[in-house]
Amino acid sequence: MDGGKTTYTWEVKDPINSYCFIPYIGKYSNFSDTLMGEKGKLDLGYWVLDYDLQKAKEQFKEAKLMIRAFEYWLGPLSVL
Repeated sequence: MDGGKTTYTWEVKDPINSYCFIPYIGKYSNFSDTLMGEKGKLDLGYWVLDYDLQKAKEQFKEAKLMIRAFEYWLGPLSVL
């Protein structure tokens, strides 16, 4: 950290379309949860704008339902 600024270096090893990368700058908050998937515990991590944290915690409860549906239709997610 130099003068209150932090520098990050990002690198892509495989070519991608430039329109697939969009940097979003803002003050984010992180929260996490877990879900017992078909093959074991899944760690869920979310990054949301800090002023939307409480709304996001409520909204992302639906993510578990979606993951269960995807596992049902497409097969279990891998657990590392």
